[in-house]
Amino acid sequence: MAEPKKLDMLNRDPNSINDELRVRFEDVIGEPESAHSPECAWNCANLCYEGGRKCCYATLTVLCSWLCGLCWGCEFACLTFSYIYSWTPGLKRFRLYCGMQQKFYETCLACCLGPCASTCGLLLSNIKISQG
Repeated sequence: MAEPKKLDMLNRDPNSINDELRVRFEDVIGEPESAHSPECAWNCANLCYEGGRKCCYATLTVLCSWLCGLCWGCEFACLTFSYIYSWTPGLKRFRLYCGMQQKFYETCLACCLGPCASTCGLLLSNIKISQG
């Protein structure tokens, strides 16, 4: 079995899958020029927001991340299993059936409509148009 890939502990979103998730204070709360609070209130709000966000996130990840990781790992394992042992063979079977149906219809059309189309083509090929 392959050794697990070492995790990058600094860049934890190397594929940028959560770029839209901006939740820093300045990304969520902003005061227009006409409605500025005192600096001490603004700094206090920033400290409370960031402290509460980091503390709550840290608590939730400690309590729940292992369970979420387990559930999502099982979910993707089941999806991978289903893809390999159900969807891919089913799609292959469907393509084979469709290929047979296509050959059947091609044969029917060539036998039934082919002679009629050839005759019409011969009749219409003798038409000559001249400008008078």
